[in-house]
Order: sequence, then C-alpha cells, then structure tokens
Amino acid sequence: MQIQVRPPAPRNGPSPSVQSSLVYYRDEKRQSVLHWATRYKELGAFEFLLRSDSAVDQKDNKGATALHLACEADYIDIARALVENVANIEATDN
Repeated sequence: MQIQVRPPAPRNGPSPSVQSSLVYYRDEKRQSVLHWATRYKELGAFEFLLRSDSAVDQKDNKGATALHLACEADYIDIARALVENVANIEATDN
C-alpha cells in the first residue's frame, strides 16, 4: 500500500483552530496525535496530520518519534511516508 499525502481538498472540516489544536496536542506521555495515528495505523488521521505540517520529529517522554513507532511495528508504508516528509532517520530515543 502506498500512502499518498496530497494537499488538502476544499471541504467542510474542522476549523483551522481545531486543526491546529489536534496537530499540536500531546498526552501525559508527551505523545502527539501523530504518534497515536502511527501506533494504531490510522491512515486517514496520519495523512491529515502530514498535510497539516505536523512536526514529524516530536519525541515522547521516552524519546520515541513516530518513525520509531512505525519501524518497531514494521509499518513500512508509514515509515516511508515519514521519511519522505523529512523525518530525522538518525533520531535516537532515551
């Protein structure tokens, strides 16, 4: 499966302030919504977050990025999409 990150199409969706809140939200473990979308392979959310310029290199409290999670789970397409969106392939966790 190839993940296609396309520019957002005009539609009735969340307002820009809601989109911004989702893109920058972090939970008590400091995991971003991109971490969650990656971990649970929620491709629609994952693609939305990449189109919304979500910070692909945000680290959780263990130092893990979304790319770390994708690689640990063998989600090759997600890992490839993160790298194509300039995820740091040399990032280290704690």
